[in-house]
Amino acid sequence: MAEEEKKAAPAAAAKEAPTEKPRFVHMLVLGVGGIIRNVQIVTDNPQIPKSFAEFINGFRSGKLDLIWTPNPSNPVFAIRMNSVDFYEYRSGPAQAADKGSIS
Repeated sequence: MAEEEKKAAPAAAAKEAPTEKPRFVHMLVLGVGGIIRNVQIVTDNPQIPKSFAEFINGFRSGKLDLIWTPNPSNPVFAIRMNSVDFYEYRSGPAQAADKGSIS
């Protein structure tokens, strides 16, 4: 009887656990004149965000006379492509924030 309870406990816990979609953090590190800028986007899709793909394709193709912003509908941050010295794209699974964290 104790063995049945041990088997039932993990199954019940699995049913109660909320099924959340996995979250992914996409980060574009930009080197601009000795300053490093980080642009982060959190999505539920592991594929590269469209705005990051547009930046990388534009940078690789040599179209440096453009101004890029990660969110064209709300351009809080914009950068000239010709001022970017280097870039690095990173992605990975999002981690839960610590309790008490304000971010």
